[in-house]
Amino acid sequence: MSQGSEAVPGLNENHLRHIYATCRHVDRLLQAIEAALDPSGPGGPFHRYEHVLSHETRGSILAVLRAFRATIGSVVSRHRIRLPPADQDRYAIQSTIEFIDADIVELRPEYMGGYGELDEEARADLLAIVDEFAGHLTALRGILQRDNSTASASEARGGDE
Repeated sequence: MSQGSEAVPGLNENHLRHIYATCRHVDRLLQAIEAALDPSGPGGPFHRYEHVLSHETRGSILAVLRAFRATIGSVVSRHRIRLPPADQDRYAIQSTIEFIDADIVELRPEYMGGYGELDEEARADLLAIVDEFAGHLTALRGILQRDNSTASASEARGGDE
């Protein structure tokens, strides 16, 4: 985790791990604030926030968040905390796709019985929804697979594409 704590005597490896974990958690919470400030939103049909802050107020908050992140970077540097490598975006996307897939399965008629009886038309509608959603997941998996194949081929040639 650390190359040493000579810059701040008295802090051991456990202290430094806790500082790192706290800084990482705070950074993720700052990301949540940024997401709440984004007036464009995630692009989906479900809007999480009603945007009532003025453009100037949002700008001021973002400026404080940038300063906060600079302070986090300074703390990490001052304590000589080596950051572990970042997670690869591919794995984050792949695991999220699997969670979405698990959610979608639960829309199948056989899992909806506890909510009340379903007639044939309702069963067909649920199956159509599942198929439509699954089609999007198949498309996402295909994109990731093609990208993985391209990356593997590039690595085999010894270069980046």
